[in-house]
Amino acid sequence: RLIAARLFVGNASLLGCSPPFVRGRLPRLPRLLDDKMGGGASRGRRYKAGMTPDQYWEQVAWPTSEETLTILRFKREDAFKVFQAFVDIDGDNSGEMSVEEFHSYLGMPVTKFSERVFGILDADGSGSLSFEEFSVGVWNYCTYDVRLVTKLAFDIFGSQRPPPSAPPPNRF
Repeated sequence: RLIAARLFVGNASLLGCSPPFVRGRLPRLPRLLDDKMGGGASRGRRYKAGMTPDQYWEQVAWPTSEETLTILRFKREDAFKVFQAFVDIDGDNSGEMSVEEFHSYLGMPVTKFSERVFGILDADGSGSLSFEEFSVGVWNYCTYDVRLVTKLAFDIFGSQRPPPSAPPPNRF
């Protein structure tokens, strides 16, 4: 439960959003440039292909992610802040966020729950997060209201009951 609180509530402020989401408004992402997330380690650093994060954003990340980010109604400057956070977490400059980098950045041990959270974000099942997957995850979480965050937490924890499609257990 502590991990759930930290992942779902504690880190919301790091992402610049805090559920519940006020319907009709887009998530605000102003804190992504602080030293904790989005802009700390990425300053003065070389990222992929020897480019700085700013260059990589302009030449690669924005052009390849623009459609998704536009559909999500991210302002370009907010999308860049999310990208800076992604770069800070992507410690090996691979362009993908590994489950180890995810946990290391959050300062959390790997647990079944945290692996499930990561797995939900990993839309293509590759075992790592692309910038687009990370962006969609940030957007989803920042736009969830209390009811949806609670439902997500219960879905991640799972139920001890068999799924509806499973036959009932034999009783003797």
